[in-house]
Amino acid sequence: MSIAELGKLALVTLAYAAKDNSGIIGGSFDLVTLPLGGDFRLEHYQFAEVENMLCAFDSKMKAAFDELTR
Repeated sequence: MSIAELGKLALVTLAYAAKDNSGIIGGSFDLVTLPLGGDFRLEHYQFAEVENMLCAFDSKMKAAFDELTR
C-alpha cells in the first residue's frame, strides 16, 4: 500500500477508536509519515474531517460482510 493509503487506514482506525472511547481518544489526530528519501511530514486532522471517510469505509465493510454471508 502507498503511504497515502496507509495514512487513510490509520485515520479510519483512530476514528473508530474515538467513536468507541470518545472520553479518552479523539478531538483531533496527528499523522506523521516519513516517505523514502524524504522528510517527516506532520498532518493534523479534526474528527469531522475524517468522519466522511469513516462512514464510507464502514458502509463498504458492511456490504462486503453481507455479501460473504449470503
